[in-house]
Amino acid sequence: MYLQEEKKRFLAVAANLIILVFQARSFGYVWSNCYDSPYFFRGDYVVIALYMAFIYLLTKSFNGYKINYMRVSYLCVSHAVAISLGGAVAYAFICMALNEYESFTPILILVAVQIIFVVLWIVIARTVVNYIYPPRQMVVIYGNYPPDDFLDKLNKKSDRYHICEILNYEEGLKKI
Repeated sequence: MYLQEEKKRFLAVAANLIILVFQARSFGYVWSNCYDSPYFFRGDYVVIALYMAFIYLLTKSFNGYKINYMRVSYLCVSHAVAISLGGAVAYAFICMALNEYESFTPILILVAVQIIFVVLWIVIARTVVNYIYPPRQMVVIYGNYPPDDFLDKLNKKSDRYHICEILNYEEGLKKI
């Protein structure tokens, strides 16, 4: 059980690392090809590293890296908000670094491309994780009170649990 959870965690870390590297590389491409950088070789890498750190912290604060636990829609929205805020801050930094207003179009395209990539990648990563680790088969045994609230909670986690049967404890040990 512990080894299986470690493998799931490794897949999540790998998927998140791919997202972060893509975001850094795409910003680096826009920074070096669309804007006239006043910095030299190392300075460009510092700007890219600052963008990557800012995007990482924003996404982490919105729980965007919890691929195994959060819903796909929540993950996509949290990444989209983080990328949009990161693009706005990056544009402000670019204007300050270059000491003039620059075209907003490359950053807008960057944000759109990053959001599309992240949404597709999250869907693919969750599909792979759900294929490798299918939902657990469960039998719900209840007592005096109906299990409706509990079943509602489990049905919300359909990617983790599959309810095979619902039994009352009064039906007997042989039936259970």
